[in-house]
Amino acid sequence: GGSPASSDPSAPLLRVSGLAIMGGVDIQVRLSGESARDAKRRLREVRRLQRGM
Repeated sequence: GGSPASSDPSAPLLRVSGLAIMGGVDIQVRLSGESARDAKRRLREVRRLQRGM
């Protein structure tokens, strides 16, 4: 199932999926419309820029 979409298109979207075993949890933040690959590239670039400072 799921709940109906918010009537406010600018509201943040929280999508929860997966399985937690023995307390292991991984949190990933993605921008609206961003694919997993795009998020990985964006985070890699952010880390690269932070190292260069």
